Amino acid sequence: GLAKANEILTSGVALKTFIERCQRQGATYIYDFPKARNKFAILAPDTGVITQIQTEHVGISSLELGAGRKASGDTIDYSAGIEMNCWVGKKVYKGDTLAYLYCDNPNLFKNASDILLNAITIFNTNDTIPELKLIANVLDSMEV
Repeated sequence: GLAKANEILTSGVALKTFIERCQRQGATYIYDFPKARNKFAILAPDTGVITQIQTEHVGISSLELGAGRKASGDTIDYSAGIEMNCWVGKKVYKGDTLAYLYCDNPNLFKNASDILLNAITIFNTNDTIPELKLIANVLDSMEV
């Protein structure tokens, strides 16, 4: 379960496998991605516990930054991306940094940040927090 996943990540096996798969798909550089000229912090609008992150919307937010193509002729901004600093179950306070958005065109931040903020559900801690089905718990319950 979780112990096995941690072992794979910390031993470097996961990174090695990732690099091998990238190279099989024609990647010639793995570590030399360009650095974005702009960085934008996404701040928690409220205090509470993160109970849901809609990962599809995180991907759409990344697409809005230029990290993918909306149409086949679009150019990819290889410096664009999202650095998530939050996860389901994390307690956050108003103003905490939930994520950083990166891209070369700062005009793309507004739409991408709106999409990302709408993807993150913060549950008010004054209410009863719903039971969270965390992947770590699922992994622990599995036999490998």
